[in-house]
Amino acid sequence: MNYCEKCHMLLEEATCPECGGKRLRPVQEDDYCLLAEKEELWAGMLEELLTNEGISCVRVGMRGAALVVNCGASERYRMYVPYRELERAKDLLSLIR
Repeated sequence: MNYCEKCHMLLEEATCPECGGKRLRPVQEDDYCLLAEKEELWAGMLEELLTNEGISCVRVGMRGAALVVNCGASERYRMYVPYRELERAKDLLSLIR
């Protein structure tokens, strides 16, 4: 499995579809990988569920505060978990879909 350090994505391909990067490497246990992209409410629920299960996660906003405040758009978040916990996190994600 290939890993893009810039996008934190797992890939079968030799090129990252997100950034076009070709300098991929094999994934390592501690690499944070994209789990999901969710609206604010769902991201908060997912973060709480993962934390309660002892899975470390990182939540990164996608739209930025200026767009959210000025346009009234709700924020979207990308959720990342360590590769070693990815499958367990996917199972938990399926509980709140």
